Amino acid sequence: MQNIISIKHLFKTFNNMPILKDINLDIAQGERIIITGPSGSGKSTLLRCLNLLETPTEGDIYFMGQNILDPHCDIHKVRQKMCMVFQQFNLFLNFSVIDNITLAPIKLLAKDPTQARYEARGLLERFGLLNKAEYYPAQLSGGQKQRVAILRALAMSPKVMLFDEPTSALDPFMKNEVQNLINVLGHENMTMIIITHDIDFAKNIATRIFSIENHQLIPVQ
Repeated sequence: MQNIISIKHLFKTFNNMPILKDINLDIAQGERIIITGPSGSGKSTLLRCLNLLETPTEGDIYFMGQNILDPHCDIHKVRQKMCMVFQQFNLFLNFSVIDNITLAPIKLLAKDPTQARYEARGLLERFGLLNKAEYYPAQLSGGQKQRVAILRALAMSPKVMLFDEPTSALDPFMKNEVQNLINVLGHENMTMIIITHDIDFAKNIATRIFSIENHQLIPVQ
């Protein structure tokens, strides 16, 4: 199976202090990689390195065969196909739900606004949020906000989705809503890299689980 992401000898330091040491990982299309580890171990830093929200100190990251650290690589186009869902949702508070979802497809993919709204409504209907299409983020629960953030990423038709502790700020009921959506994506062969402390969820969704210990990526049996 062809690798969609290959991480080669990745190092990251801050102020000469090591954060990540010699990270190597090949990820095939459709894999669901879980990364765990204690707070401050470098999990989020590794995730952010994958689309250059953080720049590695050394190493290479290949996405669909292209080294994204090559100066000629258009990282903005990479991010359109490797979408990140943040822990704190990062929705535009002054935009409605449907406008949050359609903004990037219209602005970045030059999609026709009518078509973008049609597709967004399809996503909202599929995942039980169509009645919230014209709501604003302040009118949503935490679980609804996170699901909208995921649908916003899906609207870009990504090849890979990156999740930075997508359920850590949610109560148990809202957590289940989000985990159920992620499970659906997993069954549909979406390639995902997920940071989580929820071991039960990790075991349920993962094709492989890793932990960051002493700055290195260690497989979890």
